[in-house]
Amino acid sequence: MPISTLSWMLIEDDADRKKRIGDAVRHVVAQRSSAEHRAIDVPELSDGEIWLLRDGAAELASLWVLHDGTRVVLGDVTVQDASLVTGRLLWTELRALAGRRGWTDSIHVSELGHNPVIAECASAADAVRVATKMQVDVARVPPARGIVLEPMTEEAFIAYQSATIIEYARELRSNGLAGSTDEAQKRSAEQHAELLPRGLATPGENLWTVKDGSEAVGILWVHTDETRGFIYDIEMRETARGRGYGTQTLRAAAGFTRDAGLPMLALNVFGGNEGARRLYAREGFAVTETMWSMPLG
Repeated sequence: MPISTLSWMLIEDDADRKKRIGDAVRHVVAQRSSAEHRAIDVPELSDGEIWLLRDGAAELASLWVLHDGTRVVLGDVTVQDASLVTGRLLWTELRALAGRRGWTDSIHVSELGHNPVIAECASAADAVRVATKMQVDVARVPPARGIVLEPMTEEAFIAYQSATIIEYARELRSNGLAGSTDEAQKRSAEQHAELLPRGLATPGENLWTVKDGSEAVGILWVHTDETRGFIYDIEMRETARGRGYGTQTLRAAAGFTRDAGLPMLALNVFGGNEGARRLYAREGFAVTETMWSMPLG
């Protein structure tokens, strides 16, 4: 198929746009539910634009696009026939659309499970891996040995929160999720306040100091809801690294999740932290989502 026959069309009818966004949301939720092996409620959303990639009157692909200025997020990508719209072709056409619309920064997209079109598009774009979500069936994780999880004290929590807001802001900035240091610091502080409005007493939030005997070797923060546990933070002290504590702390988090009657434990790995991804993979964690940033410059 000659590339020159393809064109983008913006859905301008509001009723049609909202219907298509509803379809896109359901598509994303179905993909995420399949990747994470759990039921996820479908939210009601109507923000964004719908762009159709067409060959004449034939609709080949649909994009749900959200953007603020030059930074663009593809909420959903639906391709009718992957033999006609490959990932490489999609990237070529995305760059053309970006030039037409004045998008100059980057395009962000999530690959839920393994999506060959998104994976090839990210490869063609020389995309940067922003983050990877992984999860494990806790029934398959062996018990932890040699450490204990001690509930975090208020004094330890104050010191931890101050340090982690700074560190999380650094992660946001370095992985392209915040445009400036001030923005990253503000977003980090706001997100921590939202997650821990009552500090250590916030329901569903479990924070511990990881100890080997009397020695504090790290921290662990696990969020729980009705379907799974999620590690919000796991960190070993610099002097305790390379001694197996990270592996044992992961196993302790899985044990806590299992004891809570939940089947899965998930986590998020920022950027190019290949060492962490290898550790989690060795412990049985599988990738459920990869978030890519495709530069337009």
